[in-house]
Amino acid sequence: MADEQKARVRMAEAVITEEMITKMRNKIGAKLRIDEEINNEEATWIAIRKFADGIGDPNPLWTNREYAGKTRFGSLAAPPSWIFAVFAGLQLGWAGLGGFHNETQIDFYKPILLGDKVFPECHYLGFDGPKPSSYAEKIIVDWKENTLF
Repeated sequence: MADEQKARVRMAEAVITEEMITKMRNKIGAKLRIDEEINNEEATWIAIRKFADGIGDPNPLWTNREYAGKTRFGSLAAPPSWIFAVFAGLQLGWAGLGGFHNETQIDFYKPILLGDKVFPECHYLGFDGPKPSSYAEKIIVDWKENTLF
């Protein structure tokens, strides 16, 4: 009975195949559905303050309305890393393969200020690999572009 139970709860395992690679190549350039991955769509005072408190950043630009009003922004601003509170971290595509986040590159063009509404999008840019790995037999690195408007 115990062996039968173990077999039922075993996680799916997969290996990288040419079919998987072809399927993912066909997704390059696709705009991904992210509705279920969005945590914030407006930079509210509570969203900004809770994020700043959560990362331990005491900068009064994030939490003190009076101070922030006297800055060049004229308003509370969200910490630049607040954008991580918008996206939950989208996984996609490689059925049966484990995945993890290992790098983020960010370009900031303007600050997010109190009351700003953000409209996030995510596009699948492609992948590198498969490559040999000491962690797993092979790895693939996915590239996505998250944009806030």
